[in-house]
Amino acid sequence: MGRLARKGVVMEAGAVGADADALSATGRRFVRSSEVLRRSRAQLATAFESSGWLGPDAARARADWTTTSDPALADASRFVEVLGLRLLEHADEQRRASRAAGAAGGLTNGFGPGPTGRFHDAIDDLVGARAGDDTRPRRIEDGHDGGVVGRRPHHFDRPADGRDAVLMAMLGLADEDRIAGDEIEIRALDNGRYIVVLPGVTDLSRGFDQFVDRVRDDGLFGIPRAGRDAVEVWSDNDEPTVRKMRYAYEAARRDDTTVNEYSVVTIEALEAAGVPPGAEVMILGHSFGAYTAMDLAADPTVNSAHGANPHGYHVEITHVIAAGAETDWRFDEVPAGTSTLVVNNRFDGVYRAEDLLHADGHARHEGHLEHNFWGGWQGYGHDEHNYIDWLAGTGSDGVEDWLADAGVRYTAGGTRVSVPVPDPNLSAGTRRVEPDES
Repeated sequence: MGRLARKGVVMEAGAVGADADALSATGRRFVRSSEVLRRSRAQLATAFESSGWLGPDAARARADWTTTSDPALADASRFVEVLGLRLLEHADEQRRASRAAGAAGGLTNGFGPGPTGRFHDAIDDLVGARAGDDTRPRRIEDGHDGGVVGRRPHHFDRPADGRDAVLMAMLGLADEDRIAGDEIEIRALDNGRYIVVLPGVTDLSRGFDQFVDRVRDDGLFGIPRAGRDAVEVWSDNDEPTVRKMRYAYEAARRDDTTVNEYSVVTIEALEAAGVPPGAEVMILGHSFGAYTAMDLAADPTVNSAHGANPHGYHVEITHVIAAGAETDWRFDEVPAGTSTLVVNNRFDGVYRAEDLLHADGHARHEGHLEHNFWGGWQGYGHDEHNYIDWLAGTGSDGVEDWLADAGVRYTAGGTRVSVPVPDPNLSAGTRRVEPDES
C-alpha cells in the first residue's frame, strides 16, 4: 500500500493524521517564540522610556511605538502563543484519535487502511460537532468514571512526557469551562496515581482593579484608602466557594492562629471523590492554589511522605508545583520525599506584594527547586498563561530534570473530573461530592 510521510504528518490510503509527539514539540517551539517576542517588546518599551532622545523625531517615534508597533507586537506574541497552545491540545486529541482508530483495527500509527469515513467517525466521537469549534473534545456523561466521582468526566490519553503531563493539567487553570469558579480538578491516571489542579481565587481582579484605580486617581498618598477599598470588596464576596480572597489572605499571612480553609475543603473533596487513602498524588497550584498545595504538602496529617504514618485520611504527595505565589518560606516544612517546584514571574505584581510578608526561604532537599523568571505581563504578570507559556518553553536544566522526574510517575492517560470546593462557612450539611445530573 502506498504511503507518503513528512515531518509531523502521515498519509495512508485515504487517511491523514499528525504525529502527536511532533505536534507537541512544535507547539512548545511556538510558545517559546511567543516568549521571545514578549521579552523583545518589554526591552523595546524600556528603551523608549529611558532613552534621552529628544526632539520632533523622538516624539513621532514614541507615538508610533505606542499606537502601532507595541500593540502589533503584543498581538503577534499572543497569536503565536495561542497557536502553540492549540497545537499542544491537538497533540492530546491526536493521541486519543490514534488509540480509537487503532482499537477499530487500524495500524499502530492510528490510521487504518479503510475509507476516510472510519477516521472521521472516530474524530467525531472524540471531538463532537459544534458550530465554529470542531477541535474541542466532547465531554462524556457526568457521573462516576476512572475511579473518581465528579462533574463532567473526560478521558485523556497518555501525554508525551512529564512536561506535557504538567501542561495538560495546568491548561485547566485558564479554562473556566473545564474548572469552574467553585471547583478543582482531579485527574485519575490509568496507573493508579492522581494529579490535582488547584486554581487561585475567583475575585482577585475585583479588589485589585479597585486598588489600582484609587492609586491612579490619588497617587501614593491614596494607597491606605486603596487598600481599605480593596479589602472591603473582597470581604463582601458571598459566592459559595472557598476560592476567594478573604481566605487567601489568611493563607498568605499564615500564623499559628490561621487555618487555610482551601486546604481543609480540598482534602475532604479528594476523599469524597474517591481518591483512595495513601494514593500517590501530584498537586499543581496557582496563586491561592499554590499556597494550598504547599500547605497540604507540609501537613504531616495529610501527606504520608513525612513518614509519620497518619491515622486519618491521607495521601502521599510526591510532587508539588506552586506557581504565582511567594511560598519559598515553606520549603523547610515540606519533606524531602515531596519534590517541589516553586516558580514565579518577576513581573507578577501579586507575587511581589506577597514577597513583603515573609523572609525568603531556600530549597534544602534534593528535588526542591525555586525558579524566578522574566515572563509575560498579562493580568499584572499574575495571569495563569504567563506560567503555562514559560513552563512550555523553558530550557532550564534544573526545571527540565524536575519535569522528567515527575514524568516517571505521572506520564499516563486517564480521566479527569471537576469537583466542587464550597465555602464551609456558607455551605450547610455534608460536602459529599455527587455526580452532576445536568
